[in-house]
Amino acid sequence: MNPDFSDQGYRLFGSYIGQNADGTVGWSLGVTHQSNPTHFISRELKTNQFQVSRDANGVIYPSDNPRQGVVSREFERTSVAGALQFEPNDDLQLTLDAFYTDTTDSGIFRGTETPIASWSGASFDGAQGSGPFADSATYSAVVPILRTDTEGNEAEIFALGANLEYALTDRLSIELDYGYSTLDRNDIDYESYAGTGAARSGAQDTLTFTFPESGRYSIASQLDYTDPGTVLLTDPGGWGQVGFIKEPIIEDELSQLRAELAYDLDGGFISTVAVGWIYSDRAKTFDSNEGFIRASSAFTNGALAIPADAIVGSTDTGGLGMDIIAYDPSRFFEDGTYVFEKATFDTEWNVDEKIHNIYAIADIDAMLGSVPLRGNVGLKYVRTEQSSVGTIGGGLTNDITEKYNNWLPSANLSFEVADDTYVKVAFAQSITRARLDQLAANQNINANPLSCTDTDGDQVPDTVIGFNPPSLVCFNLSGGNPALRPYESTSYDISFEKYFSRGTALAVALFHKDLSNWVIDFNQTIDLEQQIINAGFGSILTGAPELATGAFSGPVNFADGKITGIEATLRVDFIDLTEALDGFGGSFSFTYADAEVDDQNGDSLPIPGYSENVWSGDIFYEKNGFQTKLSARHRSGFLSEVQNFDGSLSGADARSETILDAQIGYTFEDVDGVLNGLGFQFEIFNLTNEPFVTQNDLFDASGNEIGNFASRHELYGRTFNFTIKK
Repeated sequence: MNPDFSDQGYRLFGSYIGQNADGTVGWSLGVTHQSNPTHFISRELKTNQFQVSRDANGVIYPSDNPRQGVVSREFERTSVAGALQFEPNDDLQLTLDAFYTDTTDSGIFRGTETPIASWSGASFDGAQGSGPFADSATYSAVVPILRTDTEGNEAEIFALGANLEYALTDRLSIELDYGYSTLDRNDIDYESYAGTGAARSGAQDTLTFTFPESGRYSIASQLDYTDPGTVLLTDPGGWGQVGFIKEPIIEDELSQLRAELAYDLDGGFISTVAVGWIYSDRAKTFDSNEGFIRASSAFTNGALAIPADAIVGSTDTGGLGMDIIAYDPSRFFEDGTYVFEKATFDTEWNVDEKIHNIYAIADIDAMLGSVPLRGNVGLKYVRTEQSSVGTIGGGLTNDITEKYNNWLPSANLSFEVADDTYVKVAFAQSITRARLDQLAANQNINANPLSCTDTDGDQVPDTVIGFNPPSLVCFNLSGGNPALRPYESTSYDISFEKYFSRGTALAVALFHKDLSNWVIDFNQTIDLEQQIINAGFGSILTGAPELATGAFSGPVNFADGKITGIEATLRVDFIDLTEALDGFGGSFSFTYADAEVDDQNGDSLPIPGYSENVWSGDIFYEKNGFQTKLSARHRSGFLSEVQNFDGSLSGADARSETILDAQIGYTFEDVDGVLNGLGFQFEIFNLTNEPFVTQNDLFDASGNEIGNFASRHELYGRTFNFTIKK
């Protein structure tokens, strides 16, 4: 899709495992190196109700700023993993392991923003079709903004661990485990703009969009945007910049220590009891490092010809249309083409998390009458201390610490009600921390002049005019929320499992989860005393402490919800049906899930990532060295989370999708010489070239829903893998 990125890659794997002569010391070493290409066509039509308009016949057409183009990426990774194990006798085992990986994920987006809204200066010439959404539409006086966005990151991960198991007596054992990992990552998002002239001063275009229901729209243009005589480095939108750059630096460090004592009761209803303690300490820092790219003195009238030696060709957008010139902007800072201006709104924060887990668990291995019973029951106490340091007000430090406790019981029981037939029940309470960026203490605080005012001009409010929360408060806070509690869930599961043979089994499970403390973005009245003091406004609280009650806008623990469903899985070895099908097999599964949370108005919202219906299946043949398999997986529509311009996530309704994969291979078996064990495998992923598509609801002039239309359409194509293994 982009001429400076390949469509071919490779993966290399190698491993070695060995031990000494008497089997007391063992070791392993594994190395992988891979280079994986990705190319896809991205269409973002923008069709929510605030981004569309209606013509005189009521036909709906886009009227905002569609963004489209092609993305090419190359992911390179080298990883090394090793382990050393010492077991001098049956009572002692010591294991040391380490892991290192170095990754480079380089990519580029080349495409266009096509402002077609009235505010852009473009004109809507007319739409064709009977609706509700136009079949096509034409716009004139359009000034496309050509985007070349260099996107990628470099990261290193290092981890090491040590595990000691020691039998103190025949029935009492201890286990100690330590783990440490660190991540250092440098990202880049480097935007370079081009067009026909600065601030709409160059040639303008007439664009005709064609809108199939699938969302795979196309654009016909009048200008050639692959021509370096037409396209210049410039600020076509009149934004005051010819680019923008973000170079986030991320550091993440985690240490964990676990100690456990286990006692074998040597029979009885409870077979083993164990008590343990887990301590984890995690610290993550983030610095966005943002800056504007300004035109240098080399620009004339806000524009500069693209240097000839920076041009690498043109894009290939397939059926999208609007191919554009491809240039490499990587040296534009060094050679003086661009001037960097540091942004004043950098985002910097760190989050620290210290968690103590104390747990007890009892394993059950007994007879309940004539029914074998196995399983465990447990209880965990979790003590969490989370703190975050960010900025507030005019760059002042905002340091906030929160502590909380959770008790988490669990039980898992398996009853063998007949030969190879099991009924399993489970119960558990669990917690899941919110995203670390949601916990960040980067916050903005503003004083409401209708409630309190600054009379002496020192930028600190000192006089109360009125105060009547929640409708009238002095301080408004927005941003992250270091006081967030984790998501909570209580799970109930029951399943039936029947094993007919080694290769044939049936399992059916019912599940239900009660969800609470769900995090949503919401406006809430809370105590802002700490933030008011951190921002330097604390003096007003001396005479009016009630002003600490203020309004917060951002992520809060508000919603409750549930997930209820059923899952069925069938695995079949076809030889159990007839000898003629020896070597054939298959597996099939289906899941239905009703997943929703209630928002602030009591209305039900879907949970991101959950489809109501999911099924998968594969048919395979494995015999005499041959392996073939055809796999399919389907999910109905779901609420996806897509990345916004600023890197945040927002919900989007994704359409259903069905992915089909295929593979065929052969391994030499029971032959003499070097061929023995040599195998070949050929795989095709996404055989039918299924796209990822999101949609928005459409409304008539009275606000009634009348259907939907695609908004985002991403076409990833097929991936072919050929593997040789020995």
